Amino acid sequence: MDWIKIKNKNNAIAELPKDKVFLALWKGTICITEFYEEERAFYICMMPAQMSGIMRVDQEREGKFTHWCELNIPEDY
Repeated sequence: MDWIKIKNKNNAIAELPKDKVFLALWKGTICITEFYEEERAFYICMMPAQMSGIMRVDQEREGKFTHWCELNIPEDY
């Protein structure tokens, strides 16, 4: 899996996928990320050691995303 750097942190929403679940670096922490169209917001879930549960990312904090990568699920899972 290759990490893709977000070029314009002020408009991260334009560079992040909105049609699939993906990994992202948010404030330096790896998180599972998904976009909910109804709310026009990203939701993240971090490893249990960091934080339990799901958190909504406010628009003013979307600039904290620095990189993302597509999850490649093995064909033989």
